[in-house]
Amino acid sequence: MKGARDRRLPVLDAIKLLRNPLGLLSSAALIGIAVAEITSKSVRHAFATYPVSVGLLTGLITLAFTLSIVNQFVLQRTSHRWVEVRGITFKGLIDEIRSTRDILWIAIFGQPPYESNSQIVSAAAEIAKVSNVQWPDVTNGLIAGLNAVLSDGQWPPTGAAILRMATREIREGLVRWAPTTGLAGGDYRALSPLASLSDIIEVLEFPLAPHRRDQAGSVVGKYRQPLSALWRHILATSVYAEESMIRLVGFGGGWVSRARDLLSDCEKEDIERWLADAVEFEKDTAVRRAAVVQFIVGPI
Repeated sequence: MKGARDRRLPVLDAIKLLRNPLGLLSSAALIGIAVAEITSKSVRHAFATYPVSVGLLTGLITLAFTLSIVNQFVLQRTSHRWVEVRGITFKGLIDEIRSTRDILWIAIFGQPPYESNSQIVSAAAEIAKVSNVQWPDVTNGLIAGLNAVLSDGQWPPTGAAILRMATREIREGLVRWAPTTGLAGGDYRALSPLASLSDIIEVLEFPLAPHRRDQAGSVVGKYRQPLSALWRHILATSVYAEESMIRLVGFGGGWVSRARDLLSDCEKEDIERWLADAVEFEKDTAVRRAAVVQFIVGPI
């Protein structure tokens, strides 16, 4: 059992209590009144002339300062009490991200990149196993694997079925864990890559629709290059989301996902840019998505 000392707010967190705008303004006003009274004879005269008004003013300012400190203290205290739940929530989301990543990998190579205990990953692998698709050799690399399946007339039905599983997995994960994230005082910015992941995986399915395939049954040529780029972007997004959450849990900035080994140097550089500035991730996602969507005509 944790002792009273373990439950106390850290000194740095106590200092942060003053960062509330109302607390800053009220404390500045109190300091200003004190300095003015000490340095100015006319101010002291005014205070002496209107003692009731000055007393009411300073009382209101003091009350605002006290309320802001109490409010911040309650928020900090609640955050510390929910820290374990917050950690469990992020770990649950990380598991969903990893399962989604593995399913996306199965859709290319017919097998997961790592051993997994996830039932949905096993189900996706079974679908790939019983299909008629000649899955590419993983040793040839991700780009070669994508080029192979996108030009294979037997692949689209199986690929679309597996992609739907990936979309369902990440969406159900968001529905399951996002409310707990808010309850535990989590950072909603951590959920942004996951929401984007769900949307752009669905974009991958559009060119695989039967009415958008060529006569051989494969993905139409105009889709292949942007679809390959978007697919690699999605895999990089899964790694980016995983690393972001791991760092929020408390492993610090030095931790990197082993799934980076699945990516090219270009995708690894993208992840570093996104970790430094989330706006860059949003820009890249919009560009990759638009490159595929621009060719889609007719009902989705």
